[in-house]
Amino acid sequence: MFINDQISNNLQDIAQQFIKHFAAISNSCNSPSDWNEIPLKQNFNLEYNKPISLHELKKAISCTKLTTPGPDCFHINMLKFADLSI
Repeated sequence: MFINDQISNNLQDIAQQFIKHFAAISNSCNSPSDWNEIPLKQNFNLEYNKPISLHELKKAISCTKLTTPGPDCFHINMLKFADLSI
């Protein structure tokens, strides 16, 4: 991969370059100025727009694999072992 006009095989450098690239293109500054003005049509009768049931939520959580927490430091085990009142 070319980094600063030089070929690099260093995995750490390549990973950092990908991070910089995707952070730049994911930045809200790169979105069109009228992005938030696009009217969204919502049809709450469609199946995927209906509220999920507690049973569906429990099933989805039980199917998850153990992973490391993301940038929000939220771990899936927090949901797996949480009290139902949350």
